[in-house]
Amino acid sequence: MATSAQPEAKKVIEQHLTLKLSVEDSVAFADALLNPPKPNDGLKKAALRYK
Repeated sequence: MATSAQPEAKKVIEQHLTLKLSVEDSVAFADALLNPPKPNDGLKKAALRYK
């Protein structure tokens, strides 16, 4: 029983670990990576606290 359930379990886990984006979301994600916004005051303060 466990042997026959293993391939299906792997498939379910893979589906949960895979992120699927629409074309619009993919474009927005790539744009954010290639043209990141400038850090706002909150982010600057957090970076200082981290250092």
